[in-house]
Amino acid sequence: MNDIINEFDSKDLKSIELTSVYEIEGLLVYMQDLTKKMESLKELKRFRATITDERINFYNSRIEDLRAVVLNTLKNFKEKTVEFPGTGKVTRRQSSATWLIDNDEQLIEFLEKNQLADDVVHVKKVIDKRKAMKVIKDLPKNEKVPGISKVPGKESISISYDKQDDDESNIKELSQKPTINLDDLESLEV
Repeated sequence: MNDIINEFDSKDLKSIELTSVYEIEGLLVYMQDLTKKMESLKELKRFRATITDERINFYNSRIEDLRAVVLNTLKNFKEKTVEFPGTGKVTRRQSSATWLIDNDEQLIEFLEKNQLADDVVHVKKVIDKRKAMKVIKDLPKNEKVPGISKVPGKESISISYDKQDDDESNIKELSQKPTINLDDLESLEV
């Protein structure tokens, strides 16, 4: 099943309908595997963010595509729920409608006009910390600024590595396994 899925790119995969609802079980196992891989990569992300993000996005996208395949298949076979003992269960459902705010200003105007804005509309002042640090740094040294405290800089280290020699003899020495003469083992005392 995985080989078949991997042959399709994202746009092609979403339009696929399986030939049987029972084939969904294979997709569930595959999606579970992708989810495990994605979780593992999220842990690894702390160390290698960019590469890991790309892989997580790929797995996430693939799972969404497979969900579309499952939904298309359930619709095609007019099934609401299909259970796969030992693997999982798939249920088709209609989510409730929601509103999309197209124009904040028009909505705020309507809410204020109808005295509904108090609980809905909030104004929050936010400090741009980067710009604030520059302003504070440019102030005279003796000026007291309320609401801030100075944090002393931390001592750190810088590490640089020498370039590795391309001398293959060093590599061979390091990669050679030690040899043991079995005759020498007989003379060992235990």
